[in-house]
Amino acid sequence: MEHQNIFDGPYYQPLDQIISIDGLTYARETFAREEIDILTPRLEAAGYSDVRWFAGETDSFGPLTRIGRAYNKDGDLVWFTYG
Repeated sequence: MEHQNIFDGPYYQPLDQIISIDGLTYARETFAREEIDILTPRLEAAGYSDVRWFAGETDSFGPLTRIGRAYNKDGDLVWFTYG
């Protein structure tokens, strides 16, 4: 079975091409709460479901990028990133 890089396919998009990311602080202390309180509801309003968040790149100051995944209206698994 050949493995496909998820970032090369049609089901990967930068998050800001799916929803607005206005209002995020990107602060180490608040990013997880912002994903729950701001980003997840925006994705759900856009028709996405089962939203999950994961660590992307990090350094000693905290997250540099975050990765998410959700199912779109057609049931396809979509991956996205922001940061």
